[in-house]
Amino acid sequence: MLAPRRQYDAASVVKPIILGALMRARGGQFSNEEKGLAHKMIVASDNDAASALWRELSTTGADGRTRPTGVEQFLKAAGMDGTAPGPGGAFGLTQVNAQDLVRLLRVFRGDGGVLTPAEGAYALGLMHEVQGDQRWGTPSSAPEDAEVHVKNGWLQRSDKAERPADRGDWRINSMAAFTGAGHDYDLAILTQNNRAPLGAPAREGYRYGIATIEGVAKAVHSGLNPGPAPVAASPREPEARTAAASASHTSAGTGPRPTADGTSGLAIDAGLVTTGLAAVVVGRRMLTRTVPTDDS
Repeated sequence: MLAPRRQYDAASVVKPIILGALMRARGGQFSNEEKGLAHKMIVASDNDAASALWRELSTTGADGRTRPTGVEQFLKAAGMDGTAPGPGGAFGLTQVNAQDLVRLLRVFRGDGGVLTPAEGAYALGLMHEVQGDQRWGTPSSAPEDAEVHVKNGWLQRSDKAERPADRGDWRINSMAAFTGAGHDYDLAILTQNNRAPLGAPAREGYRYGIATIEGVAKAVHSGLNPGPAPVAASPREPEARTAAASASHTSAGTGPRPTADGTSGLAIDAGLVTTGLAAVVVGRRMLTRTVPTDDS
């Protein structure tokens, strides 16, 4: 684990949290409209759909302030105490940490009884269907026989950012669960301050962030799954919008090391982590492989 509880602006990796909150609030019984919004929010990363569901999960208090109470209730039930919902309707400014995102993926797979098996399978199913141009990041170099359930986030900090050093920088985040064919592990990587070189187009910072995450992901996958890895998918172009937000730079090292809590540590440039530029958490369930016996 690297900086597992350091908070970053979520961008679109908050969308699976919104989905989890909606499922818990509705008991898995969505209206047709909600089902359509959930599909667009996860598969196409549609911001309007996310905003609509965020509003449905919000209430207005006597002071006139709106709070995403449904999201807050889900976070409490899931034990995601390091996640703070964004103010008002700014779901993308939710503060998340890598440990909580791995916790969310485990909740989708049944941990804690927060969601029913059908609800968790529905969430992972939508993440499995994420459109091809958004399947970059943590799935890079994953084993070919793994089922990949992914959600990414990308957001450019406003040119009016409070800290001049952050102005125009990209926040690039990626989370995924890897299942099937004996695979059962999760990976969350959050990054910040992905900057385009002076005079270069802004999209270069976006691409740099993706390359950073994919370098880390390659180290993780090769450590957990020795052998040849597939070629990574090509990333999509960033959305033409800016907002006050947060992402990172890292260089991959030698692969995961098991830790006492079932997650793994990864050898990455420690200086980048201590300065807050990256957070990485690998969650892995230890599978017991059964050796068949000859009963004849």
